[in-house]
Amino acid sequence: MNMRIPARISALLTAIVALFCYYLAYRGRVDLAGITDPAALRDARGFLGFILFLGTVFLAIAVVSWKLSGRPPVDEE
Repeated sequence: MNMRIPARISALLTAIVALFCYYLAYRGRVDLAGITDPAALRDARGFLGFILFLGTVFLAIAVVSWKLSGRPPVDEE
């Protein structure tokens, strides 16, 4: 059984993961007000930065994959 995922579907799934990362970062930012311990607050901000970084990487991968999948195949001679 051959399990291939088309490039456009892969790009859409990667974009969904990126949006989920951005959602987690937003929810984490909203919930920062409830943290009173300075060390935990510093750790939470670092985690939020990491999640935003991951979301940006996933979004960049999705955009590149989407753009590359729209090109016609190169004919080899």
